[in-house]
Amino acid sequence: MKRFETFRDMNDQWRWRLIGGDSRVLSNSNAAFGSQAEALRAAEAAKVEAREASVSITAGIGPKIGA
Repeated sequence: MKRFETFRDMNDQWRWRLIGGDSRVLSNSNAAFGSQAEALRAAEAAKVEAREASVSITAGIGPKIGA
């Protein structure tokens, strides 16, 4: 079962991550938060925003494969 969890980083700040059913990290916050409550609010916001997000292909971004 997928789940969001909060954790403290090495700078004693709070972050969230989304864990997949196979226990792998699927996504994580790139921002740090001063409290666990702020990290939880951000995880809830990410959950809502992701539901409404589309998936697109952008050409020319990223490294060449086999270069």
